[in-house]
Amino acid sequence: MNAEFFQSWKGTLLIVAAVTVPIIGYKIAFRPSLETRIAERRIATAFPEGQPSEALRKRVIAAGTPLASLYITLDDLTRFLEGTKSKLEWEPGNGRAFVMRWTHFDPLTQQSNEIGLQLVAMEPSQLPAGEETFKSGAIAVVSVALNRELTDPQEAYGALLQWQADIITLKQQGRL
Repeated sequence: MNAEFFQSWKGTLLIVAAVTVPIIGYKIAFRPSLETRIAERRIATAFPEGQPSEALRKRVIAAGTPLASLYITLDDLTRFLEGTKSKLEWEPGNGRAFVMRWTHFDPLTQQSNEIGLQLVAMEPSQLPAGEETFKSGAIAVVSVALNRELTDPQEAYGALLQWQADIITLKQQGRL
């Protein structure tokens, strides 16, 4: 092959093909599996920009055994926790599960506390029948951890009920 060949359109096509074919082959060989791509797509839908979607935020929170509605939405809880000038992070999990991690610095004790809520988005068919607030699904609190240690389910439920009372009070005062 001489210089004239590489300067012709055929030579240019050969160079482009020689570069493109290995790149495409590499992408095909090392792309994520179909299951991974489906999970990533679901997570991207449920958590656009790393935040829960509007549909998830409108669902009520349920906790306890058996599940009972707390009559507050995920959006209410999020706004309440963000109002405490704390750091709130979301970690999408697999399927419909996700973690809400709330880090709060207590100026009185000069300590930082981290509370993690493991949450699952549940459809109405998975929830107790007859509860009117569950008609569009709910966000179930599966477990609660304080500073990365699981808490007793009864203590966690008590803390959630206290947050519920605080949120309702703030809503009545028009501050939330």
